[in-house]
Amino acid sequence: MKILEKVRNSTVYEKVSRHFRYATLVEGFLKKEHYPFRCLFVDNTLLTRYLVPMIFEGEPRIVKKWMAWIPSIKKLIKDQLSDLDMCIADLPLQWEAEFQGTYRYKSHGWVRQVIDIAELGRSDKKVIKNTFKEAERRIRKNDFSYAIIHKLEEFKNFYYKMYLPLAKKRFGHLSLIQSYEDMERMLSEGHLLQVMQDGKVIAGAFNIVRDEVLIGHRLGVLDGREDLMKIGAQSAIYYFTIRYAQDQNIKKVDLSESRAFFKDGVYSHKRDWGASVYPCDKSRASVYFFFNPPYSEKMISFFRNAPVIIHAKAALTGLVGLDVGTELLDETKKDLVRRFYSPGMQGLILLVPHLKNPVELSFENGQFTS
Repeated sequence: MKILEKVRNSTVYEKVSRHFRYATLVEGFLKKEHYPFRCLFVDNTLLTRYLVPMIFEGEPRIVKKWMAWIPSIKKLIKDQLSDLDMCIADLPLQWEAEFQGTYRYKSHGWVRQVIDIAELGRSDKKVIKNTFKEAERRIRKNDFSYAIIHKLEEFKNFYYKMYLPLAKKRFGHLSLIQSYEDMERMLSEGHLLQVMQDGKVIAGAFNIVRDEVLIGHRLGVLDGREDLMKIGAQSAIYYFTIRYAQDQNIKKVDLSESRAFFKDGVYSHKRDWGASVYPCDKSRASVYFFFNPPYSEKMISFFRNAPVIIHAKAALTGLVGLDVGTELLDETKKDLVRRFYSPGMQGLILLVPHLKNPVELSFENGQFTS
């Protein structure tokens, strides 16, 4: 059971993870409706740790945890799904064909978010304008400024004092953290954007420019400090990065990957800056949702707590649970657009109480088509 823990920080980890996953059986009560809920999580990432507080009320019970050989998971789900409310499995892409047709929905777990500079300049969306105004207010209040740096010594300081502390806080283990050597090899085609307060460097981003696209490769905050994030250090990184791209006539700013869950704070923050959403071409795994019966009140409640971006009909689509009745009023539709639409989204699959089948709505220019 502890084999993966022993090799987690070694070169063996990736090879072992291609064939084995931790299975964790969790039971508790869903948030808000307090339905009893029994879920099997299968993953070697932080997905279980990420989702459990999002969907469960309080501290759920870990019934069992073991290491499972991936080919056995299909039989495990088939034999035990009737005793579960849901199984969520994060599995390597190489096993896609093995599980084809057995799951209800599939997500890559991550999406890319990209800002089109020209579209940003034409946008009249209130939320985007307010995001820029709030960033400018914080920059003035905290005396933030920025500089573009190419020095290796400054890059080392960024990696060890800013990127590494923040990445450890987010990811928890080294398998998800880029090595200094790998990042240094990219230095020739990139730059370091430093955010300063009263002349002292407090945050930064390592950016790469390729084919008129600025790629926000990695960012960091001094010692991973929460107090600096609370006063807007990360917002300042986004603001100065976008302004730099505008000044350099760069066409797009790639804000990199975010969790494919609408309530994820990083995803929401990037969306507020005007980012469009794209499939994550770096994904090496897919997240599969297995459940039976198909559209119970529990499932609706689950996807109300954790609405997710899935792949449906070869496009990105939101899967959302609603608490409204069977009739979708115009005001409800406007609210759904406000909460879930981003350029790049095909539409929404809505799980609605008292309906046996989901409702599918398509987006067109930020509105639902009739």
